[in-house]
Amino acid sequence: MSQRPRWRGGGGGSQRSRAFQAQRTLCKHPILKVIMEWKEEAETKDSKMKYVYAKALNSLRKYPLPLSTGKECSILENFGSHMCKMIENRMAKENMIPEAS
Repeated sequence: MSQRPRWRGGGGGSQRSRAFQAQRTLCKHPILKVIMEWKEEAETKDSKMKYVYAKALNSLRKYPLPLSTGKECSILENFGSHMCKMIENRMAKENMIPEAS
């Protein structure tokens, strides 16, 4: 009798936990949704910008605090001044800019 090799994956339900974590991250960073859309658009156009957006997404996912404006994103790696302005414009267009307190 030969024994089957055991799969050493993440255990039962790892797909669900990854999806839950992604959803939690989306809530934490409203900017994440915008950059994800830009990345998907760049992928459909086969643009090399998809790599730039992927790096920005990784930086944003690693940051533990919520960011609500493009200016706040400038503290992160892989967020240049142009991308921060693009985020500001998109947030203003969709009325996602938080009110000043």
